[in-house]
Amino acid sequence: MGIGLAAKPYGGAAGGGFMEAGYNVAIVGLGRVGTFFLERLLKHANEGIRITAVVEMRDTPGKLRAQEEGIPIYTLGELSDHSENLDLIFELTGSLNVRAQLKSDLALAGNSRTIVVPETVAHVISCLLGEGCLPDVHPDKGF
Repeated sequence: MGIGLAAKPYGGAAGGGFMEAGYNVAIVGLGRVGTFFLERLLKHANEGIRITAVVEMRDTPGKLRAQEEGIPIYTLGELSDHSENLDLIFELTGSLNVRAQLKSDLALAGNSRTIVVPETVAHVISCLLGEGCLPDVHPDKGF
């Protein structure tokens, strides 16, 4: 079962218009949870989910997979500089400090349209895709 996505209005740097159907997403944290989620989203890339950036400092299987797919890898501090066309950032580190820094960096960059998605929502999405829920390893998944 696919995820049908229609063209949506886009008010990015160009100031409006319509973009190709789909969503540009980034994943922050490619440990156990982030790697699992990356694999699930890659399976749905032809259904309008474009992973356009990831953040991971360690060498993990997820970071290697992102490299293989040609997905740009940034530091947390660099991500906001490349966020003007991002719709969603899935924050999957389990760290309140990372989540707070993401929100602060986006605000300082003047980006009020990109949504920082907490891990709880990623869990629900993964379960709904019907391919298994994310590993439950982080005690704090909320805002």
